[in-house]
Amino acid sequence: MPFFTVSGSRTLFSSEILAEKIKSGKRLIQEAVDGVDRDSLLATPINDLVSFVERQLVLRPIELNEAHAYQSDPVEVFSWIDDYGQRISAKGFQYEIRIPYEGNLILFEYRPSAYVSQPIMGDTTKEELIIRIGCAGEPREVVIDAIKEKISDVKKTLKAQADDICPYNEFVAQRARELIDARKAEILAARSIAASVGIPLIRRDTDPMTYVANVSRNVTPKIERPRQVPGQYIPEPTLDMQEYEHILAVIQDMTLVMERSPSAFERLPEETLRDFYLVTLNSHYRGSATGETFNASGKTDILIRVDNKNIFVAECKFWSGEKSLLSAIDQLLGYLSWRDTKAALLIFNRNKIFSSVLSSIVEALPEHADIKSGPTALNETTFRCVFGNPKDHNREIVLTVLAFDVPKAG
Repeated sequence: MPFFTVSGSRTLFSSEILAEKIKSGKRLIQEAVDGVDRDSLLATPINDLVSFVERQLVLRPIELNEAHAYQSDPVEVFSWIDDYGQRISAKGFQYEIRIPYEGNLILFEYRPSAYVSQPIMGDTTKEELIIRIGCAGEPREVVIDAIKEKISDVKKTLKAQADDICPYNEFVAQRARELIDARKAEILAARSIAASVGIPLIRRDTDPMTYVANVSRNVTPKIERPRQVPGQYIPEPTLDMQEYEHILAVIQDMTLVMERSPSAFERLPEETLRDFYLVTLNSHYRGSATGETFNASGKTDILIRVDNKNIFVAECKFWSGEKSLLSAIDQLLGYLSWRDTKAALLIFNRNKIFSSVLSSIVEALPEHADIKSGPTALNETTFRCVFGNPKDHNREIVLTVLAFDVPKAG
């Protein structure tokens, strides 16, 4: 007896064309970027804005979790089948296989650019793909092969979908970043011209302060624009990245002096070691053209200021474990105001296995609640992360952790 299709199943990957969905998504990128109000666009980190656009438009390919697939107990069924030109009612069994999956449920409706010729019958829930095979009197091997063939057809189709989707998802991120950069530049240029007129700018009450995307999805997540403090965006003084790197290089050079001349530093207390960094940094920046001056705040802080605003803060700590590292980051972030964007944490190691200390630093950094990206190893002993300011997570802080193996008396 031939296999028969169980009633209630539907044809998967046949209702819509995936290429048309992708083409539509590309057209919506500009609309998503233009939908963010101007001040939010200027004040929100670009990575957060790109992620906001991605959450609206990217497609998450379906991935089957075959390791957790299961089947129901076969049930007896009856179906009309063709027996040499005569329709007869045949008794058989229905086998139901359920495979959990992750990804966009709606993609089960879309046909990729490459697909199998035979229709794929099945059902779906928000969590599972359901394949049902019915037969009447077929040998065991035939039933097993039929089930495997259907699952294989699904996997081939999902692979073809992923091949179509992955380049599109990359395009969404790249294009969104380009459009955001271009729109930011246009807005800032327009405001610069307006400021040159010499007439105060008054914000219109009708300017929107929030934006919620209108996106239709089969399982609709709540897509929220990154949080924004109300008010017109005003650029804050920030430390140029090249100058930031120079400050870190000065700190590293001072440490090399300590490492190469251990006898001169091994008996110095911790507070005095910190003062050496202040002296060295002051030799570079005191009386500079931009008026940047370092000042000690207590015994542990190194500050650089512009117009009485801190734009660089460093904290010095001696290594005493991962917990103390996270506490030191909490302490450093607590020192920073909303406008602070660059900081450094100097970790001194004494009488510990330095390679173990470095491994512990790398493992501990991602555990901090405010970390947004990283750590990225700049070299064997220097690691860079991006943190959100605890007072406003949209305000990003570049934090570099520098680890040094310094001498100890005795």
